[in-house]
Amino acid sequence: MRTLAQLAKEALEVQVACNLSGVVHGWSRAITELREVLRSEGIEDTAIINTHSINKLWADKCAHLTGMQRGDFDMNAYQEVYDLAIPPTMTEGEFENLKRFSDGSVDQDPNHPMFEGSPS
Repeated sequence: MRTLAQLAKEALEVQVACNLSGVVHGWSRAITELREVLRSEGIEDTAIINTHSINKLWADKCAHLTGMQRGDFDMNAYQEVYDLAIPPTMTEGEFENLKRFSDGSVDQDPNHPMFEGSPS
């Protein structure tokens, strides 16, 4: 089981994805693990899990890829996930890599399922 920080980092990384199928399959795995992590912390309320900031980022990406994004994205959710993904023990190099990936300036791996079919 991944940590909350790892799940948050993945939710940030997926923001540059272009393959809806890969995103949906990734979200399914992530939400299953998120539920496990939150349950281990005593959180079992479905509404809390459904509206967790990590899920909001995944949902926003799916909305974007399906043309359903309304433009009223909750920037607080993005900040919360970003804060979760940057643990105090993260090295400067890891932090810089995450920043570059989350702002889209890092090259996409065309072999990763979330990026299949992306323009070169």
